Formats: sequence, C-alpha cells, structure tokens
Amino acid sequence: MTRWAWAAALSLTAVSTAAAGERALEKAHRLLAEQRYADALKAYKSARSESDGRCGLCLLGMAEAQMGLGKPGDAARNAGEALALGLDNGALVSRAESVRGIGLLKAGKPDAVEQAETAFRGAVAADATNVRARFNLGYVLLRQGRDEEGLAELRQYLAGEPTGGPSDQARWLIENPRRARERFAPVFETRTLSGEAFSLKDLQGRVVLLDFWATWCGPCRDAIPELKELARRYPPERFAIVSISVDDEVGPVRAFVAKHGATWTQIHDAEGALQQRFGVEVLPSYLLLDGEGVIRKELTGTDDQRSLGSRLREMLGSLPQLAAP
Repeated sequence: MTRWAWAAALSLTAVSTAAAGERALEKAHRLLAEQRYADALKAYKSARSESDGRCGLCLLGMAEAQMGLGKPGDAARNAGEALALGLDNGALVSRAESVRGIGLLKAGKPDAVEQAETAFRGAVAADATNVRARFNLGYVLLRQGRDEEGLAELRQYLAGEPTGGPSDQARWLIENPRRARERFAPVFETRTLSGEAFSLKDLQGRVVLLDFWATWCGPCRDAIPELKELARRYPPERFAIVSISVDDEVGPVRAFVAKHGATWTQIHDAEGALQQRFGVEVLPSYLLLDGEGVIRKELTGTDDQRSLGSRLREMLGSLPQLAAP
C-alpha cells in the first residue's frame, strides 16, 4: 500500500469511527428524552468508549441519566469530569454545573451546600438565561442563612419564570426563608376520597400525621386499629391524620376504608405524585408535621421489637402541642 493509500485508509477509519460515535450519542439523547435512564446511561457509556473516553457531552448525559436513576453522587462526579474535559458552549457548561450542584446537594456530603453554591454560580455565569440555576442558587444561599442574597436571587428567578417550574416553591421560600433550612412539608392541594377539596394549608396550627399506605401492604393494613385509637385519643382541633393511598386503583381503597371505618382524611395518590414529592420509598411511611408544617419525625417500615402504636405515640408525645392541657 502506498503512503497516500495508507493515509487515506486512516482517514476513512477516523470518519467511520466518528460517525459511529455520533450515532451512539444521538441514540443516548433519545433515550434520555424518553426518560429511559438505565438504557440512556448504557448508551452514553458506549458513545464515550467510541471517543476514547474524551467526550464531555457523553459524561454530561451520563450525569443526567444518573440523576434520573437516583445516583446523585455519581451524577455530580461525572458532571465535574465533563466540565474538566470541556463543553462546546455556555448553555452546556451551565447544564453541567447545575447537575453537579444538584447532585452534591442530594448526595449530602460534607460541605455540599458550599460546593453547590459554587456550582450554581458557575451555571449562572455560563448562561444568564438559565433561570433555574438562579432558583437553585437562591435556595442554597437561604440554606446558609444568607437570606438577603438568597431572596434577591429568587426574585430574579421569578422575573424570568413567573409561572411554571419551581415558581410556586420560590414564592413559598420568599414568604418564609426558614423553609430552606428546616424540612417543611411541601404544600399540596388535592381531592379526598369522598371528592372534597383538600389543602394541607387548612391544617396549619395542628399536628398532622401523614400516613402513606396501600391496601396490598400487610403492615399498613395492620396499622388501622392503632391509627383509629390515635384519632380518638387526640382532639381534632389539635391533631389530624391524613392517609395517602398509593394503590393503582381506587376501588379497593374505597372498599377497605369503608369496611374498616377509617373516617379520617383519605387521599388516593394513583399517579404517585405525592409519594414522589415527599420522597417516600417504603410502605408504610409516617411523617409527623408540627403546627408550622415542619417535618419533625419520620417513621418507615416495621419493627419486630416495638408495635407501631408505641412508636407513633412516642413520636406524638415529643410535640408540646399534644401535651395534656
């Protein structure tokens, strides 16, 4: 083979390899858009291997897929590697910084809030149109007690996105910056099993026990008598139980509630929106809210050594609002 022919062969091989890498990347982008996170992660890894590992866009895609898979630590690391390799434009840099910051927060490692602040500042600097980065920056500033700075960022966010996204949450934080530093329950509105309008705000001032359950969950069913006893024990003006069923179908929930006389507030969360919003992964799960809506205690699963009733009574007894007058 002549020197020219050898050079041409090398050139064709490089073009072929590049084309294969582009096709793998396009496939990965499509899977990510379809929220098929596990498949997207594999596809991004394949695309990265086609580029000898030096593909910042592949690493960013891996990070976004890992966020979808609930792996924030891995997502933060890969987003950081994507930034180190270099990305084509400010919008991509801003995306990577945002993913890195969110991943750091969710992973909860030491100094996560400070590191996330640096990431979100980088996201805003790289792309001023990324208003969600301003929201995130405002939030982490409030987390650090820097309310004046944080509120200014949240107001700038709302100027760019007055509706949709986390705009309601931004207003909620502006109303009371403490909500960024304490675990306030997300405010929600829905319909009860009987069709009545329900808002968590309406229970402000009362201790609230949120009960996430399902008819197919044995420990959840077993808890009904003890929940009924708690409903009788505490006056309704000071205490409320809100049971949130995650059953797929509403029929079994209606039948079970009627059969067992569970007369307190019952909500059917068929789409799992509330379960996701509260981060509930195990059934049963009980979240205890004080009168201001702060989640003070959380109880999940079962305990072979102690009954549910005794564990719940201990939780409730820790709140002064339910102390005997």
